[in-house]
Amino acid sequence: MILPQRIMLVYNGVSDYFIVFTLFTSDTLLSLSYIANSSNK
Repeated sequence: MILPQRIMLVYNGVSDYFIVFTLFTSDTLLSLSYIANSSNK
C-alpha cells in the first residue's frame, strides 16, 4: 500500500509543478509578445 501512495504523491507533485510551469511560461510569452508589439508601434 505504501508504494502506490508514494507514486501518487510524486505524480501529484509533478503535475502541480507542470501546471505552475505552464502558467508561468504562458505569462512570460504573453508579456514578451506584448512588449514586442508595444515596441514595434
